[in-house]
Formats: sequence, structure tokens, C-alpha cells
Amino acid sequence: MADKIPFDDDRQVNNEGLKDDYIRNNSKRAKKQIIIIFCFSTAVLLIASLIVLYFVKTSKETNSDDFNPAAAVKYITPKNTIEISSYTSATPSVKLSETGTLKVGEYVQFGKYYEDPILWKCVKIENDKPMLVSENILCMKAYDAAESGTDSVGSNHVEKYGSNKWHNSNIREWLNAVSNVNFSTQEPNKFAVILGNEYDNELGFLSNFSSSEIESIEPMTHEGVTDKVYLLSSDELSLLGNNPTRELTEKAFQLSYYISEFKKKGIDIGFTKTWAYWTRTPYPSVSSNVYIVGGIANLAASSANASNIGVLPALNLKTDKFKYGKGTRTEPYK
Repeated sequence: MADKIPFDDDRQVNNEGLKDDYIRNNSKRAKKQIIIIFCFSTAVLLIASLIVLYFVKTSKETNSDDFNPAAAVKYITPKNTIEISSYTSATPSVKLSETGTLKVGEYVQFGKYYEDPILWKCVKIENDKPMLVSENILCMKAYDAAESGTDSVGSNHVEKYGSNKWHNSNIREWLNAVSNVNFSTQEPNKFAVILGNEYDNELGFLSNFSSSEIESIEPMTHEGVTDKVYLLSSDELSLLGNNPTRELTEKAFQLSYYISEFKKKGIDIGFTKTWAYWTRTPYPSVSSNVYIVGGIANLAASSANASNIGVLPALNLKTDKFKYGKGTRTEPYK
């Protein structure tokens, strides 16, 4: 057998190697192309599926006649809007399309007294801050106790019948207390007031309000002192219109010792009967007398320690914007 030519053998070997490399490279390239095509196809199918699902869902929501509270858009509270009341339900009975703005003559439900919601009427608005007055007399209390500690005992009117000064009166300190009242003068116990209804051990008026409600009250300054809750002055009675008389709430009627004494005597005065209530204006000529609004709208005066006179509180809010309600007496803002 003839010897092979070395050159030809080397070339034959090299050709076989190149062929194997070519096959391997083509195989790898084909696999990559298959993977790319598969991934691209999968992505296209996924996107198409999402688009179909979106249009199906949108169509269902658009055509549905049933309102689903859980799917409702949550309203955004403006910066100057105060959410005054807390709700156990996520969907209020009245939901405004936009924030409601309180107007003079409209009503607000705000705070409680003995667990009963308080209805207030807006009587004035200044710089978007409304002044509210309770629509009803909430309770009967003495304006201030006899400073001697005992009714009719003492050397002057203040010691005998209490002081007519607003700044340190028992009623002012009670109206603005959020828990126990730290009376700065004689406390209104059963010896220092007349006709019952003592309140020396009663928690302050604001103890019935939530912390957010208390925070939403705008402090006001009268007679040199700053208060969250106050009584009207005799001059401010004009804000109540031509008839400033007010009626007792049912709770005030039930809790009044004075009225219970009438009942014991068989005298029925009627629940809806209008009642006298305090102003914060002192009677000028007698240091123990305070102006009151009588049951027939006349301005009269009473000794400060008389506890059969009603309390009609007033306050101002930091905003006139509300989220719920219509501002009517039956559907007040909240």
C-alpha cells in the first residue's frame, strides 16, 4: 500500500474538524432561536390575556346596577376638613359628592351630653370659622356657688349667692373641663347652690367629646379669658333671631331635680315647655346677679347660685367644611 501524503492527511483531518464545529455551532444557534421564539410567544400571549381580562372587568363594573361599598373610591379629606364623627360603617347614610360647606342657619351634630348627640345651629361665620349654639338647653345648673359655701350665709352678695363674673365662674370651668373639674372658687355642692342640680362631682362638659372633636374647636376670648365652650352674652342673643327662647332636651328634663320636685307635687309642666337659660353677662347693679333669657324671651336676672336655670352652650369650629350630612335639622352635618 502506498504511503499517504502527509499534507493530504492533515487537510483531511482539518476538514473533518471544521465540519464537526460547524454542526455544533448550528445546533447551538438553533436552540437559542427556539428559546427566543418561545419566550416572545409566551409574552405576547400573557399581554393579550391581561388586555382581555381588563376589558371584561371594566365592562362588568360599568354595566353593574349594584353599588358595592367595598369597591367604592375612598374620598380624600381636604386639609381644612375635619372628620368630626366616627362611624362604625364604612359607608355613611349620606355621602356628599364633594365636601359640604356650612351656612348660617344650618345644623351640625357634634359631641354628646350623657350619651345623647348634641344638635347645634350655625349663627355666624367669620373667616370660614362657624359659631355654633346648641339648639336646646342641655341641663340646669347654677352659674356660680355661694362663696361662703352655704346659700344665704355671708357678709356680701357674692358670699351669699355667688359671683356674676364669667372668668372664674363655676359654669365656665365646668363647660371647659375634659375630666374632673378643678374649681378655682367654692365648688357647686348641694349646700352652696339652691334648688338642687349640684354638679361638684360631675365630669366636665367636654368629657363627653372625643379628642378629635375637642381639637376641632376654635378657642375664643371673652372678658379676658380664652374658652373652647362659652355662654352667649346678652348682646349675642340677637344672633338667635327674633325669638331667642329655647326648650329643654328630654335628658335635661329627666335629670333635673327641680322638675322632679314639681312632679312630686303633681304639677305637670310639660316636656316641650321653653325654659330660662343663662347668659354670661353680669347684672351691673348686683354682684351676685346674672342676666338670663326668660321663658317668654324677656331678659331678666337671677342670683348666680340658682340651679333651676338652663345651660345653652356655644362654641366655634376651626372649619366650615364637613364630609357628611345635608345641614338640615333632620340630616345635620357631621
